[in-house]
Amino acid sequence: MAAPHISAIAALAKSVNPDATPDRILSAMQKSAQNRPIQNCDQYSCGPGIVDAGKTLEYLDNPVKNPDPWNNGPIFYDIHKNMPFYQEIQWIGAQGITTGYPDGTFRPADNVERGAMAAFFYRYAGQPEYVMPSTSPFRDVSVGSSFYREITWLHSTGIANGWQDGTYRPVDPIRRDAMAAFIYRYAHKK
Repeated sequence: MAAPHISAIAALAKSVNPDATPDRILSAMQKSAQNRPIQNCDQYSCGPGIVDAGKTLEYLDNPVKNPDPWNNGPIFYDIHKNMPFYQEIQWIGAQGITTGYPDGTFRPADNVERGAMAAFFYRYAGQPEYVMPSTSPFRDVSVGSSFYREITWLHSTGIANGWQDGTYRPVDPIRRDAMAAFIYRYAHKK
């Protein structure tokens, strides 16, 4: 990436989105970079990527220009104000209940796995102090596996009991009926 090209895109991004921090602008520029092999040098780039000014502004446009109170949360580049559940998705991001995917997306049409659902509840509860058991209560959730703390915490509260066969099935999608049961148990656990 050539310095003048980068500086120009950064200046453009700041002029269009004056509230954007340097870190947000840098992150948006990095996400917009198109990989190029080293032999494809041109007047703007001779390196691993070329920054796309249009995509940088797209990434910054959402949700900076929307003066909603939950805009302090993570930026999900695939969520826009005109989408269903925009407000709710921005809220759970701002609350830290979800962090989205490493690429900055939320992926609203994806299913939620049971392990991630446990993490949502754990974060919503304020990430309470919890000593993880040295032995898992579920035969398919090993110590050190993804969301082990969250799954075992959810089990310790009585919100999630797992299946009759002793499994939790952390990578299965959460069904609507089970989600209703989890929310009901959480609401009535106090």
